[in-house]
This record gives sequence, structure tokens and C-alpha cells, in this order.
Amino acid sequence: MKIAKSRLKEIILEELAALDEQEPTAKLSGTDARKAALDAAKGVTTSGIDDAERAIMATMVAKMQKAAAKGMLSSGGVKSKLEMLAAELDKIIGEEQ
Repeated sequence: MKIAKSRLKEIILEELAALDEQEPTAKLSGTDARKAALDAAKGVTTSGIDDAERAIMATMVAKMQKAAAKGMLSSGGVKSKLEMLAAELDKIIGEEQ
């Protein structure tokens, strides 16, 4: 099963938007995290995404997981940069915040 590049971006942005709507101290349960990861994985294998883009996405997800394990993803400079990235992706796919 393959997903279009635009759909993958939509999924990522939806997840980031959901995180933005939550309190900074809000948590995602293991079950919800597993479901989100499975949904994202389904999207990565669909058409419209080339191998280079898949590699970039996989690298970034792995780095974010490691940063989150150290408690460094939801605060400080990383969070603000992720918010800027989400805004830039919104521009690319034509979504308004």
C-alpha cells in the first residue's frame, strides 16, 4: 500500500496539530502512539514518495524518538523548531493554520 506525498504530509501535520492543541504537559498513551505510528507507516509505503524522501522521514522520526526519550522534544528550542517546520509544511501543502 502506498500513500501520496501530500497525504503523508497531511498525516504528519494532523498529528502535529493535535499535539499543538494539547496542553504542554499532555501525554499520548502507548496505545494511541502505536496507532499513530501504524497509520503513519501505512502512508510511507504508498506511491508518490521516493526513496530519498522516505530516508529523510525515517531519519527524522528516529532522531525525534531519541530526543523524546531524553525528554528534550516537548520543550525549548526543539519544540519551537518543530512548530516552524509544521508551519512551513502547511505552506507547501496549502493548509492554513
